[in-house]
Amino acid sequence: MPNYQNQNQIISQRTKDLIEKLLFGKVSLKEIAKITGISEQYLRSYVNDQYDFIPE
Repeated sequence: MPNYQNQNQIISQRTKDLIEKLLFGKVSLKEIAKITGISEQYLRSYVNDQYDFIPE
């Protein structure tokens, strides 16, 4: 997979689905970054954005 270092890159839905599965499996962001080739910084931002949509 491509290495997405820039947060302006578009991440495919397939990769987002993989990230979700890995997160549910309690895989660390560092490991997810290695598996997907996406920067940890982007992953942190992505995860934070996802949690903003969860109702309290």
